[in-house]
Amino acid sequence: MVIAAGVARAQRFIVPTDDSSSSSSSSPPPYSPPSSPPSSPPSSSNDSGSSYTPPPPPGSDSGGGRFIVPVPNGGGSYSGGGGGGGGYPPGGHPGGYYGGGYYDPFWGGCYYWGGNYYFWGGNYYSPFYQRFERYRDPYYYDYRTVPAAGSQLPIFFPPSPPPLGAPIPPRQPSLASIEAPPALAAYVYEPFYAPLSTRFAQADLTKKLLQRIDAYRTTRDRLQKELLNRLDELKDADAATRTSELESLAHRQDGELDKLEAEADDLRGDLLQGGLIGVFSGTGDWNEKRRWHLGVGQLALPRDQLISLEFRVIRAAIFYQDGLSPAQRRLLREVEMELQVQAFRPKNVEAPAADETVFYFSPATARLVLPSDLPPELSLKIATYEKEKSTLKTELRDALFELDSASSGKRTQALKKLADAQAPALATLEALADDLRAGFARMPNPPGPKIPPAFPPELSARITAYQSEKSTLQKNLQARIDTVRKAHGDTGINVKKRTDASGSPMLRIEVEKSDNADAIIAEARLAIQDFNKEHADRLAVMSKEREAIRAEIAKYVTTQKADTGKSVESLLRDFTSSLHQGERWQHYRYYQIAMLQPGLSPAQRRLLFEVALEHLDLPLPAGEYPP
Repeated sequence: MVIAAGVARAQRFIVPTDDSSSSSSSSPPPYSPPSSPPSSPPSSSNDSGSSYTPPPPPGSDSGGGRFIVPVPNGGGSYSGGGGGGGGYPPGGHPGGYYGGGYYDPFWGGCYYWGGNYYFWGGNYYSPFYQRFERYRDPYYYDYRTVPAAGSQLPIFFPPSPPPLGAPIPPRQPSLASIEAPPALAAYVYEPFYAPLSTRFAQADLTKKLLQRIDAYRTTRDRLQKELLNRLDELKDADAATRTSELESLAHRQDGELDKLEAEADDLRGDLLQGGLIGVFSGTGDWNEKRRWHLGVGQLALPRDQLISLEFRVIRAAIFYQDGLSPAQRRLLREVEMELQVQAFRPKNVEAPAADETVFYFSPATARLVLPSDLPPELSLKIATYEKEKSTLKTELRDALFELDSASSGKRTQALKKLADAQAPALATLEALADDLRAGFARMPNPPGPKIPPAFPPELSARITAYQSEKSTLQKNLQARIDTVRKAHGDTGINVKKRTDASGSPMLRIEVEKSDNADAIIAEARLAIQDFNKEHADRLAVMSKEREAIRAEIAKYVTTQKADTGKSVESLLRDFTSSLHQGERWQHYRYYQIAMLQPGLSPAQRRLLFEVALEHLDLPLPAGEYPP
């Protein structure tokens, strides 16, 4: 496992690594700083009366049509924090393009796309490298004036769930301007999340509302516990028995679950009434003070130029728009997630490969990467399901766009009619989902973690110990390269796994073009050389151990006649990959059951999915102000 360096090009050098096993992920996009800084921001910081100017078309490099304004009090009130997204801490953009702190009132979330997590502020997290990088400078985003103190109340929107089995999304670096109340973590899948967030942030819940929320959560927790206990009791039962017993439990629970979901929808509306919020600062409704509408006035533009605004309107409609059914609100969560990617995805980055695209399934917002060996009949059923769901999404999205300028009453009545019209199709969609689950269950390799090769316990433990030692050394090397990168102002140094002409795995380290690229290459090469010297004995032992493990695997395969048609290297790689996946999938146990276990009712799946999201401990997006 000796790591050597040699210059391949003026800005690149390549070093070998000992094998090619790794978690799959698309290569991160390179970072390209803007050719020139944006225009200077307006001098006024607390003017809430400025009109909104629409952003330029997606992909445009123009900085026109954006307001860039200082945070109130010079940014001193908005220090960094956890969560995701938000504004900049005091002192402005870390790259030096701005002279003061700034605030983005539009989007504080993150999204999963092509194997990476993308955050507001031009940051993305690569699970492959296990670190944050920048993919664009924040001046590409839309900015607006900050409301005057006390004129508007913060709103928080829930995090988007990752696909089944994806690396857990991390906390973003400290750029959050308004941190989400931690208590919101218990309600990330509830239709009242956003209205409740404002109440929590303002500490403005009436005694009656507190009692209702406590009663709601007590009932929800009891039903969840009953379901979880039954799942544990049936974990060793055969598939037919487990399905039958879960169907019986669904029959007993569904009456209470129907009442619980009706109460959740009532809470959504009632959280906007009464209390000090309504007296002093409005109801907290995202739409209450909005003066711009899609397709009207300055926004009378082609639809593809309004995606970022349409995303915000639809995201708010999930929680604030009357007339929608609970099923439609859940469907809109998926529409919102799709629009988020369209509105904010990186420029000049290729779309994910076919094997990285995700399938929106059930319960709403749950996603998975489809197996590559789908039977033709199941593939056709999936295509039908996607077509039916897409039709419903398009109808709902178009209606909200077209009704955005209508009066509140007219919009509500029109959406009620659409809810009645879509109800049968939404029920049919749930039946189609159950049919797909049965098809997945019949597959030899259904969606889920891969089963590792059946090696003897001693050999398995030996492989695990080797991989742990190798991971420790790789992290040590990565830390040294990161030190070089940070010493040069976070200069982009991308590490990519490649193979040379002979098929030997290599680490390709690419350095951004700059005047001091040669110096960076020299320092990185020296860091690698120092690493090799310090760990020479350890690396030699590792190399011998790897060869010994390969010999043991070959011996086992021959002795046990366990010929799988795979090479020793492939078996070792499969085992290592399954170990890594197994650790990750422990977090996704309830997610997988909620989405794929036959026998559960739709309401039970939603009940269990909320447990799954709590287990993932997703970062809560930062707050923002309504328009």
